[in-house]
Amino acid sequence: MPQIFVTNAVLKAIECLPNFPNLNVLDLSCGEGEIIKQLQARGCKVRGTHFQETDYIIKNRNRLGNLEIIDGVNLHEPLPFDTGNFDVVILSEVLEHLEWHGKVIREAGRVLRQGGHLCFTTPNISRLHSRLQFFLTGKHKLCRRRVGWDLSPEELYAYHITPVDFPLMHSLLYQANLKIVKLDYTRIKWFKITAIP
Repeated sequence: MPQIFVTNAVLKAIECLPNFPNLNVLDLSCGEGEIIKQLQARGCKVRGTHFQETDYIIKNRNRLGNLEIIDGVNLHEPLPFDTGNFDVVILSEVLEHLEWHGKVIREAGRVLRQGGHLCFTTPNISRLHSRLQFFLTGKHKLCRRRVGWDLSPEELYAYHITPVDFPLMHSLLYQANLKIVKLDYTRIKWFKITAIP
């Protein structure tokens, strides 16, 4: 579930798009619908997906209300949507939970209409605090624990298992016929810049 400052950043980015609010939006792995609920209230046509019906991130299914949510959409497989069907695809705080994010980036590019927008957020592994922790411990700051042999494949999705490397992401976006229009950040934690893990 994205933190409120991440949700607000995604909403702000989408509100700046041409034709807002007349947009057809797909939120891949939408949690409790924090983002699409607000977009729907502002006039967008929205649809969300859940990786599995018992998704760990859903605390209260009643919060989903009248949102159209499709359960069982495996982001490692082809998406069950027509080519060129959406104006916006959202991947907010989900890529780092996947075994590999190349497939979903290609699929997002496929389901976007010509001139559509992919909006994704992910923890920044390049920040100084994360780099220092990786240097000292072998894991990035975004990992809550070392992912090891004791987790079943079904449990892996609950952890940050694949940090998103920007140079690789740039290549994956290019291969999916997507180009970077804007790169932004949500906030800087000044007290973390000098913190030692």
